[in-house]
Amino acid sequence: GSNNNRSRQNYKVHFGTVGIRQYERCLGDNPACSVGAPVSIGWKYRCLTPVSVDQYEESANSREEDTSSWTLSSEKRELMLLSLGYSLRELTNARFQIKDCQRERYETIYFINSYQYRVFGDRVETLSQCFRKLSAVATGAA
Repeated sequence: GSNNNRSRQNYKVHFGTVGIRQYERCLGDNPACSVGAPVSIGWKYRCLTPVSVDQYEESANSREEDTSSWTLSSEKRELMLLSLGYSLRELTNARFQIKDCQRERYETIYFINSYQYRVFGDRVETLSQCFRKLSAVATGAA
């Protein structure tokens, strides 16, 4: 109809600037941390000077970051946390809390898995009994 006859308008989207926030680093509580104390980001941040989208993309493309550099060794994390003012006791406490959380998760997984196997086993036994009864009825043994 008449909608097809309308000329299509060219719409353009323009982006202005990219705002970048730099967050504080702090002692974390992530139980996925396998060794050492985890580093997290806090609530405080500072806004860096806004840059145009083109400048941001140009600088991002020139960096070509190696993603393996995103992972910090436990030694680097703990040195970073110590330089931020955390004590050895705080780092040790965080490690113990994480190990407790990991243990609780493993116990939960074990409980869920063992419960599922028990329920599955009970259902298999019930089905076996039903098949035996059906078989006995079919052969006239009942």
